[in-house]
Amino acid sequence: MLAQVFAEHFRLEPQGLQVKEASELSASSLQSPDDLEATYREKRGQGHRGYVVNLAETCDPENPVQWITKVQVAPNTTDDSVLLAEALPDLKARTGVDAVFTDGSYGSPNNDALLAGHPVTLIQTAMRGRPQDPERFPLEDFYIQEDGSGQVEQITCPKGKSAAVSGSTSGQAWVAVFGQACDTCVEQGRCPVV
Repeated sequence: MLAQVFAEHFRLEPQGLQVKEASELSASSLQSPDDLEATYREKRGQGHRGYVVNLAETCDPENPVQWITKVQVAPNTTDDSVLLAEALPDLKARTGVDAVFTDGSYGSPNNDALLAGHPVTLIQTAMRGRPQDPERFPLEDFYIQEDGSGQVEQITCPKGKSAAVSGSTSGQAWVAVFGQACDTCVEQGRCPVV
């Protein structure tokens, strides 16, 4: 343990022993000598030491009682999408789940393939990324049309205006250009899309 602390917090240089800056420390560095697996994570500007706990529970309004069906504990540097990937095969086998409701941090390309293979529908109540701009339509309010192979080809805003969709130059995102605002939004003074 002392060797680990030394390697994580100090650097031996020709001029002597140097203490590493906080920015050089790994989130998985030893946080406490009595808990070797605890990690450090900053979330929404606050530091957290320890673990992350992930719970799965039933949420059918027809059920008189909702049950916790899975409990996971992991170092708090573990991404939520990893927890879903680990839990899904067991949840499907034990409960026959066909839909999972999560926040935006559970989606990933790997999970898309895993969910399709079981098959389970992922319904995200939010998206990863920047906070939502109240002056713009949220992405979940758009209708996204795919072709027969599952490729996105068109997107329609909540006011009914459509735009063709193409892949970005990096191939990591989709791009839709709506052009001019439609009459409905012009009457309101601005288009929340353009």
